Formats: sequence, C-alpha cells, structure tokens
Amino acid sequence: ITVGYTITASISIVAVKRSNCFHKEGHGADKCHVSNTPYMAIFGCIQLVLSQIPNFHKLSWLSILAAVMSFAYSIIGLGLSVATVAGGDRKGVRTTLTGVT
Repeated sequence: ITVGYTITASISIVAVKRSNCFHKEGHGADKCHVSNTPYMAIFGCIQLVLSQIPNFHKLSWLSILAAVMSFAYSIIGLGLSVATVAGGDRKGVRTTLTGVT
C-alpha cells in the first residue's frame, strides 16, 4: 500500500508542477517535462523516517487530522466544481447545474 501511495503522491506532485509550467510557458513548451523519480525518493525517505516512530499506531490525533484533511479536500473540490459551473459561459461552452447544454 505504501508503495502505491508513494507512486501516486509523486505523480500528483509532478502533475501540479507540469500544470504550473504549462500556465507559464504554454502547452507547446518542451521544457515542462518533470521526472517522478526524485519525488518518489523523497516520499520514500519520509516514510522510512516516519516508520521509526515507536507506537505510531497509537497516535489517535493522526486519525483525526487525516479525517479533517479528507473532508477539507472534498469541500474544496466541491466548491471549485460549483464555482466552475456557476461561472457560466467560458470559451464558448455553456454549463448548467444539470449538465452541459
């Protein structure tokens, strides 16, 4: 599971970095290629350090923090989705709350 999380986290960070590069340089920019490998190594090292904490499974505050972060992430995504739909006509595409017209 941790290998899957490490790969997923590194892919997500690279996607954000590429998106920022595309916004700055344009979609035709060749220099927006970013490797996943350094981020996988960083996340792997962080996991190795965290795995050395004794009684890590007894940290109840960690579960509460994870739940709060999960709800916050969901609320942010929902808010951005509603804002996009409510924004109306963008680039010739009209949207409504019930679907694309």
